[in-house]
Formats: sequence, structure tokens, C-alpha cells
Amino acid sequence: MARPAFYQELKYDLGRENEITFKSLRVKVIEATNKNITFQVIDDGGLPWVPLVRCQEGIRNE
Repeated sequence: MARPAFYQELKYDLGRENEITFKSLRVKVIEATNKNITFQVIDDGGLPWVPLVRCQEGIRNE
């Protein structure tokens, strides 16, 4: 298992709302399954971004 500083399990009730805020990141969840999530970034809070690509098993760094 990863060290706690680099790993955090989060759960959100998407039945109530499709917008998630975590720290300074705010996203709108378009679709979510047990393996994939499709989302739109609403506000990145000024965070520097690494380009992400969608892949068969979810989201990964390019």
C-alpha cells in the first residue's frame, strides 16, 4: 500500500450532486463507473497541470 502522504481514498455521493470540490480543484462529473470517470474541470484553482489523457482503464498521465 502507498504511503499515506501520497494516497487518499475519497468517496462522493454523485446521486446528490455532480460537482466535486477537492482542495482548490472543482470538477463537474459527466459520467462515472467503477473503472472510469469523465469530468470537466470548472476551476483549477491556479494549479500547474500535467497533460492528462483518457485511456481504457481510466485517467493516466501522458
